[in-house]
Amino acid sequence: MFSRLAEDYIAENEICSGCFEDVETNSNVQCQRTESFFSQELHISDKQEENLWQSIVDEYEEKQSQYTEWKKEQESSAIVLPYQDVASNYLNRKIFPLLLPAMENMLVEARRWDALRIQKCRFNGIDYLAETLWNLNPKYPKRAIKWHTVFEIPQFKLLLRLHPRPIFPLSWLLTKDEAALYIQRYVRGWLVRKRDYVQEMRQFWKALAEEKAGTKAFMDKDLGSKEKLQKEEQIDMCEFYKLLGKYKKTI
Repeated sequence: MFSRLAEDYIAENEICSGCFEDVETNSNVQCQRTESFFSQELHISDKQEENLWQSIVDEYEEKQSQYTEWKKEQESSAIVLPYQDVASNYLNRKIFPLLLPAMENMLVEARRWDALRIQKCRFNGIDYLAETLWNLNPKYPKRAIKWHTVFEIPQFKLLLRLHPRPIFPLSWLLTKDEAALYIQRYVRGWLVRKRDYVQEMRQFWKALAEEKAGTKAFMDKDLGSKEKLQKEEQIDMCEFYKLLGKYKKTI
């Protein structure tokens, strides 16, 4: 009777024969169905795992490429007003596409002149960079047709007239040890200035200076210049003495 009830219960609940043996013998025998199920999960082949991972990677790369293309389209189609543009975006779009190739050409030219080994070398990297940027300015394409040296640029001529250069540049007069001290001093200063707390302090003093300048401009605008203030003070003193004289007469 008990076995029939157990068989009916097993048939209704779809319990395997291993579970039926547990009920009758009351022994701790594990279910064969669960063992076979877990064994199938654990025996997944390595090829299937690799294929699954590769499909995930391919799907991610495809979506990432679609996102990057969409982002480029949005950036190209977006209209950015000059006062809304970020400084980094302006540098990436306007300055670096011109400056970086010019700096690469400058390094190639310095290597050709062997400027890093010869101390008294005629090559000047700053002059070469200024000459390249001036002649390859995209706003003035005619300059590239007739190349001008740095000493033929009108702005440079005016600068030399106002601030003439010494006969020998400083790099010719310094020894290697003195030049190393200059470079090390600059590098140490840069390493200190890039620290977070130093940047915070510099921003504080900068904001304080701007606040003082703004307050001074506001005072000059509303109250007038110092001469006007002095005249007003003199007028006030005259009125004070007049009132004082009237007061003495009444006494």
